[in-house]
Amino acid sequence: MNKIAYFYTLGCRLNFTETAHMAQLLENVGYATYVQETESQEPDFCIVNSCTVTTSADNKCYKLIARLQQKYPNAKLIVVGCLSQVAKEDLIQKKGVDFVLGNKEKENLAFYIQKLEAQVANKDEVQERVFVSPIEKGTFKQISREQKLFRTRANLKIQDGCNFYCSYCIIPFARGVARSRDSEDAVIEATNLVKAGVQEIVLTGVNLGCYQTKDGGLLDLLNKFNQIEGLKRVRISSIEPKTINKELLLYMQREDTNLVHSLHLPLQAANDVILQRMKRKYTLTEYGDMIAEAKETVPNICISTDIITGFPGETDSIFAESKKWLATMPIHFFHVFPYAERKGVKSASLDQQQTTAVARARAKELITLSQEKHTQYRKQFVNKTLPVLWERSSNTEWYGYTDNYIRVRTQSEKPLDNHIRNSVLLDIQGQYMNAQVID
Repeated sequence: MNKIAYFYTLGCRLNFTETAHMAQLLENVGYATYVQETESQEPDFCIVNSCTVTTSADNKCYKLIARLQQKYPNAKLIVVGCLSQVAKEDLIQKKGVDFVLGNKEKENLAFYIQKLEAQVANKDEVQERVFVSPIEKGTFKQISREQKLFRTRANLKIQDGCNFYCSYCIIPFARGVARSRDSEDAVIEATNLVKAGVQEIVLTGVNLGCYQTKDGGLLDLLNKFNQIEGLKRVRISSIEPKTINKELLLYMQREDTNLVHSLHLPLQAANDVILQRMKRKYTLTEYGDMIAEAKETVPNICISTDIITGFPGETDSIFAESKKWLATMPIHFFHVFPYAERKGVKSASLDQQQTTAVARARAKELITLSQEKHTQYRKQFVNKTLPVLWERSSNTEWYGYTDNYIRVRTQSEKPLDNHIRNSVLLDIQGQYMNAQVID
């Protein structure tokens, strides 16, 4: 009987992409893998793909470790990823943790699991339990995976690491310097995913705009993806504002490309003083000019962003001005994060630290504003016809996304799964727009 591995993924889209790869590695050598717990199968291994972006993320990981150790005491527990990279000593001291693997080592997860099994089978004392090494520079490759964990859309990793060193961010220490995936290697995986039925690929990484190999930059890679037969959509998951250029926007607005009309452009703060304290690489005016150009070049584009509230130095007046600016700009929804102090980053030593209560209250205000702006953006598409990639269903109710990232749903007795169909958007109901398929 195959050994069973449960995967638990915390954090960002990139982590989920990497979990899919790790699961594929184990399946290739005969393990059964699950991304959800199942009552009918007890795991032999529990693999936690960790996140360390905030102190709260660290705490979630530690709580998950404690729960798994209690629920599956006979399973081997392996913690991999970003928290392993920066807190290996703390992790290995946690009860029940058998192996700690860094971001480089998790790419060879099957090797380490087999190493652990061999030691257990031989009743050897496990001498070395921590495998965390520095992350090397340079272009990387990954084993191409089959499409098993997703159906209509798939995440594809093309980049890792970051050289920007924002004052609040631990990621350059957890994931290393910016490096890019070999372009042909990325195209091979994308082609395999399309052959498995995937219609939309979401490009993932830490700093996608810094993608650069001997074959060119991000736009060159997008051109390669545009030549893959059957790949209907390519979506950029998130991209730093300073790495956007006019050429990318012009490429997006062309009718003969598969790059969809949405951009997630992390702003983090709508105030120059705070941006400077964060060590972001643009001014508020520069960001505003960039999104105005994006809106002018691609009229239907959906622009979203990240905002941190309660950052050190954010006074009441600065927050009020920031909220006013956000209300007037063509940003259509926000992901809002209350600032939380984190060890190991420069912002922890800044003066004028705000209380958690203040950060959360401000976040709540911006979430309300975001909901209002998102509703206002979607109103312009009422009674408009847009192509929808229908992804999943609940009985006869189907759910999907337009290319400009509007969530939609419809009623249909016919199967719509993994079909792109022209649909009329009828009205707004909460986070969805109701639609009617017309072809």
